[in-house]
Formats: sequence, structure tokens, C-alpha cells
Amino acid sequence: MKSFTTLIVILFLTACGSSGTATTSTPAVPVHSIVTESILIVGDMWSVAWMPDVQQLEYGIANVDHAVLAAPTLDSGAVPENDEDSATEAVNIDTWLGSHSYAIVHFDAELDYDTCHGTQYKNSIAAYVANLVYIAKQIQAAGAVAIYGTGLTDSCHPDASVQSYNAAAVAALEPMGVRIDNLYPLGPVSIPVSASQTELLAASVVQSFGYIPY
Repeated sequence: MKSFTTLIVILFLTACGSSGTATTSTPAVPVHSIVTESILIVGDMWSVAWMPDVQQLEYGIANVDHAVLAAPTLDSGAVPENDEDSATEAVNIDTWLGSHSYAIVHFDAELDYDTCHGTQYKNSIAAYVANLVYIAKQIQAAGAVAIYGTGLTDSCHPDASVQSYNAAAVAALEPMGVRIDNLYPLGPVSIPVSASQTELLAASVVQSFGYIPY
């Protein structure tokens, strides 16, 4: 009888685990591995700055990628994730969209009116708007939601230029059904951008997606 009782106890402990708590033989699947929605960010140094915060906020909700240039040409601190001016983005948008199926594409371009990089990336307001309209059309044609992030004032982006380019872009894009993520009021921003500012910018970007984090 003692041996039978001992066997029962062993079987019970085996089923429940050594701590007495029930366990499962199938390991838990990480949350991010079952996410199917994908979001693409197209932008410059500011989007590179707030990108990690957006990825953290969207963890388990959507995979967030940043568009990468195959051959960046920015002369100062060039990184592949800095997508440069609107003309460069317009040239590369089809390649970026063709690499994956995205539910949302958030885009901005501010090097067009940057005073710290000579004239290489300068685009007039008319050219800037034309490039953004083309980008938005390609995004929508790919079946994704297009979201335009307005520009931010800093030491290289004069406020008058920022407001003029923003206003022209919004006037052209909004009637097309492009969502507007109005980041401008969150500036002016510092160089480098502070942690508190990246948090504010990331929160606005995520809100523009229409998702509720967690």
C-alpha cells in the first residue's frame, strides 16, 4: 500500500511540476512572432531618432521598419536610415514598397529646406509638394494607408520655411485622403533630439496609426 501511495505522489508531482504548479509541454510563443501587421517609416534624422520609441510602443501590435537607402549620399553623418530629401524618397519609394506588404506608411521629408547642407538637397515648395504627392499616390496604390508627418523647427530648419512647406504639403495631401500627423507643434527640437522629445514625437506618430498601444 505504501508503494502504491508513493507511486501516486510521484505521478502527481510529475504532472504538476516540482513546484506543484501545472506546466505545459508547449513553449509559449513570443508575442512579436505572431504579429502580422507591418508599418514602414520613411523619413530623415528625426524619424531615425524617434523610431526606437515607436517600435517599443508598437511591440506586439505591429512590426515597424524604417526605409533604408542602398547608397546614402548625405555628406554629414550619413546613415542608411536617413532617407534624405523628398526627391530621393520619390526615387526610392517603389523599391521600398516592393520589398514588403505594409498596412501603413508614415513619411516626411525635411532636408528640402535644411540650411546646414548647402544646396545639394534643396527643393522648392512646388517640387517638394510634387514629390510628396507622388509618394502618397504610390503608397495608396500599394494598398497602404499614407500618413504625412509635418516638419519640425530646429537650428537648421527656419520656422518660416517649416511653416510654408508644411502648409503647402497639407493643402495638397489632405484632399487625397492622406492622414496628417501634425508633429510641428512638438518643436522646436534640439540637436541631438532629447529623450523627452523623442517620446512626445513617437506618441504622436503612434496615435496617427489609429492603434491603441497595449
